[in-house]
Amino acid sequence: MKKHFNPGELSSRISFLEKVPGQDDYGDPIDVWNLFKSAWAKKFDLIGTDFYAAQTSDTKIEVKFTCRYTKGITKYMRVQHGSDIYEIVGVPIDVDDEHAQLLIYCKAVQ
Repeated sequence: MKKHFNPGELSSRISFLEKVPGQDDYGDPIDVWNLFKSAWAKKFDLIGTDFYAAQTSDTKIEVKFTCRYTKGITKYMRVQHGSDIYEIVGVPIDVDDEHAQLLIYCKAVQ
């Protein structure tokens, strides 16, 4: 039996940030992170078995977010949750290809 997505469980506000080119006060190029879209999400801290199952050879995945499907979210964006900033690891997953739910694995920005 298929588990249905419950949007009522989305209790954390997150923001998707996209990198745009900018300049510092001296005219040198810098990366600027602008708001792409905000969304309600559920945050899962990965611990124990989930944490180890999510690991790849070079990447430390620490958290996953689930939210309603949003077109345009890419692995090149960041997620802001409160004062915490996370880098998206891999391609966001369109769960069951139904355009209802996104699953996003992240690691903290150092």
